Amino acid sequence: RLLPKGTHDYQRFITPSELSRHARAAGLTLDAMIGLHYNPLTRGYWLAPNVDVNYMMTMTPTMTPTMTPTMTPTMTPAMALATTRAVTRSSDA
Repeated sequence: RLLPKGTHDYQRFITPSELSRHARAAGLTLDAMIGLHYNPLTRGYWLAPNVDVNYMMTMTPTMTPTMTPTMTPTMTPAMALATTRAVTRSSDA
């Protein structure tokens, strides 16, 4: 036995679909999801498509119709324009 009995309460496990739903409600968009697997005999970890138990997700703020790709949800259009100009100027140098 790898872990003592009772270590996990599977009733409290958050499924990938539940986490995705909460993330969307919080204004996030799912970018990627991958499963994390462990072999206790070799003590090796690997990533695979199966997300039944352990998984990782990356998310980004959802774009609104008034946002540009360089904006974050807390930025105003003027702040985004200033950021875009600064990036453009530094890449021109």
